[in-house]
Amino acid sequence: MFFTTIVVFLSVFAVLFSGCSSGGGSSATLYNISGTVSGDMGQGVTIKLSGDGSGTTTTDAGGNYSFTGIANGSYIVTPALAGYIFTSTSRAIRVSGANASAVDFTAKTSTESLYSISGIITVSDGEILQNVTMTLSGANSGTVTTDTKGSYTFSGLANGGYTLIPSLSGFTFNPSSSTQTIGGADITGVAFTATVNPTPTYTISGTVTSSGAGMQGITVSLSGLGIESVTTDAGGRYTFSGLANGTYIIAPAQTGESFDPANSSETINGADITGVNFTNTTITYRISGKVSGAVRAGVTMTLSGTASGSVSVISESVISDSSGNYSFQNLANGSYNITPTLEGYTFTPLMLIVGVSNRDITSINFTSSPQ
Repeated sequence: MFFTTIVVFLSVFAVLFSGCSSGGGSSATLYNISGTVSGDMGQGVTIKLSGDGSGTTTTDAGGNYSFTGIANGSYIVTPALAGYIFTSTSRAIRVSGANASAVDFTAKTSTESLYSISGIITVSDGEILQNVTMTLSGANSGTVTTDTKGSYTFSGLANGGYTLIPSLSGFTFNPSSSTQTIGGADITGVAFTATVNPTPTYTISGTVTSSGAGMQGITVSLSGLGIESVTTDAGGRYTFSGLANGTYIIAPAQTGESFDPANSSETINGADITGVNFTNTTITYRISGKVSGAVRAGVTMTLSGTASGSVSVISESVISDSSGNYSFQNLANGSYNITPTLEGYTFTPLMLIVGVSNRDITSINFTSSPQ
């Protein structure tokens, strides 16, 4: 009785683990790959599994086969039987959280010899390239992957025309495809050269404005994966180019100016980023006064000078009104010259130097006299 129990146990163990080995661990959920071979022959076809797991099984009297205990991954299923060709020489299967069923093949009796197409994949620097997916279409179809030597082979092919297409994420191939015609002999040396695709780059752009108008000459800095700075154009626009995916901080800066926001954190994830805008929030002041004397209205009042810490010279003009009043608006802290002019008149004083420091300046007055 004890001996019989042992035999039964070993028999069950053999059934459970025959036919396939998989790359998955015992703790992972496992699945099945199954299908049917139909056509001129279904029974006795050898089915080979390769890829992230490997195994071999044979179709039953109904042409059915199954690989059990398969972990998530990429696999290639290949049928073979002497004297027969298959409409798909192999099929690529991706197992991802579910069984893969209906991986079917059709067998056709072959009275002619069968041949192969083979070749190699190399990188542009001469290195071989493994795990390239090679897809075959034409008189037969199939999928294989290149081995550790960059080699691939499609076997069991009848005479006829075929197209081979290589693919691997991150690479471009030359040629992108190759057309071959089997005419009574194997075809070898169908080679492809792979080039690594350049890493894509992106941009971050926006504007710097003050009272709705673009601010030219504002320094905008970028930090994060790299550090650089650009200057806004006449429209207040700026752009950082050639940026990889990642997080960056953008900040405008100008002596004597403040901005909202002070900086902006942006994360590039496969796309350009636009509209990273900033607004000047610098507090400004006013210089005002009056022209009296022989003439009041129509006097050109010219302001020139430099805002505190600025290297650019400010120059603008206003005209006194009918009462002789004038005003310069939106001035930052700094030192300015106020000069009145009108043909046929002189003014006292000829010019005034006015310092703006965190407050409006009023009563900057002038008296006009005929020349």
